[in-house]
Formats: sequence, structure tokens, C-alpha cells
Amino acid sequence: MIVEIVAKINAGHGFDSRIVHQILTERNNMTTFLIGVVTIILLFSIVEYIVHRWFMHGHKSPVTQLRLEHQFMHHDSERNDMNIDMKPWRQLKLTTPVWIPLTYFFPALGVFFVAIVCFHAYLWTKVHRAHHDLEDSWVTKTSLYKRLRRHHLKHHEDDTKNFGVIWIWNDYFFGTKI
Repeated sequence: MIVEIVAKINAGHGFDSRIVHQILTERNNMTTFLIGVVTIILLFSIVEYIVHRWFMHGHKSPVTQLRLEHQFMHHDSERNDMNIDMKPWRQLKLTTPVWIPLTYFFPALGVFFVAIVCFHAYLWTKVHRAHHDLEDSWVTKTSLYKRLRRHHLKHHEDDTKNFGVIWIWNDYFFGTKI
């Protein structure tokens, strides 16, 4: 792909983002899309883990508003109504450097990424509210819910473990599963 871009530039076309876009979108077939979907889900699960572990609980990190609300109020003061909801607009704002170029070069993947960001925020809120008995929603009726709830409540017993709220496989992978 890079070779094609360089060849077109060397052929006298100069650097033109339309050439890059054309070459990249020609590659945007179903296989690329499916690989992109799996990659986005895996990366987003890792982002969830990193944010929860190091930004919401980072014992050596500076005290930010997020950490203050999550670790000190939600956990230490047992304020189950604090830091429960994840706002889709906040997630989209934080992920802007990813979804804008992704949408430009791979429109279908970009749209899927935005959908995953919004769905993750919605699902996080529903699952987290249910974990803390603030809401009885459809998620409590799923077969996976009891396992997710057990996993999360153990996190409240030891906030150095079980960081996955939705994507719990990262705790197995990173060795933080109780």
C-alpha cells in the first residue's frame, strides 16, 4: 500500500490526500472490515481496562477529578451513585483523535467505531448501575450478568483487582483477576 502511494507521488501526482484515500478505500473490503471490527473491540476492551486501572485507581497517579469521583467517593465513601454513568459524548470527545481519521480513511470502520463507543458507554452505565442496585434493566436478565456482577463486587472488596466492568477477560490476561 505504501509502495503504491509512493509510486503515484513519484509519477508526478504529488502528495494528494485523495490518492491516499482512494488507495485505502479500495482495500476496504469485507475481510478488512471484519478484522477492523475485531481489532476495535479488542482495543476498546484494553482501553476500558487501562482507564479503570490507572486513571480511576492509579494509586501512584495524580489525583484527577475522575480519580477523585471514582476511587475516593465511589469506592472509599461507598457512594454507589457517584461515577456510575459513562456519557457517550465524553467518550466521543476523548476518542476524537481515533474516530475522525478512521472515518476519513475507512468510513465503514469509522462509523462502527463511533457506534462501539456509544454502545460501550450505554452498556457500561446499564451494567454498572445494575451492579450497585440503582437500576433493574435488561442486562440483569442476561446469562453473563451474574458473572459480571460477582467479578465487579470483588473489585469493590479489593480495588487493586478485577478492573473489567464489561470486558473481564483483560483481568485474566493482565493477572489482576481475583
